[in-house]
Amino acid sequence: MKKHLVLFVIFSTVLFGLHYLINSSFENALSLIDLISSHVTLYVSFSLGIYALHLINSIDKDKVGITFLALSVLKMLIALTFILIQIKGNNKPNTLAYHFLSLYFIDLIFVSIVTFQIINKNNYAAKEELKS
Repeated sequence: MKKHLVLFVIFSTVLFGLHYLINSSFENALSLIDLISSHVTLYVSFSLGIYALHLINSIDKDKVGITFLALSVLKMLIALTFILIQIKGNNKPNTLAYHFLSLYFIDLIFVSIVTFQIINKNNYAAKEELKS
C-alpha cells in the first residue's frame, strides 16, 4: 500500500509541475490558486481511494473491483461538485473545467492501473494456492 501511495505522491507532484509549466505558456492561463485547488482536490480524493482499495483488499479480496467502481462514481460526483462550485459559484473561467477533467482522467488511469495490479496479485496468489 505504501508503495502505491508514494508513487501517487510522486506522480501527482510531477503532474502538477508539468501542468504549471504548460499552463504558464498560455495567454489566458489559470491562476496558481486554481491549479493548486484542482490538484489538491484530486489528490485527496484519489489518495483516499487508493487507501480504501487496499483496506478492502485486506478485508475481502473479492470486493476490490466493485470497490473501484463505487469509488470511481464517488470521485466523479466530487469532481462534478468541484467544477460546478468553481465555475458557477466563484465565476471562474470555463477553461478550469477542461484542465480539471484532463487531470481527473489522468489520475483515473493511474488508479485503474493500481486496481489492476491488486486484482492480478490476488489472482496470482489464488492460483498458487490451488497448485499447492
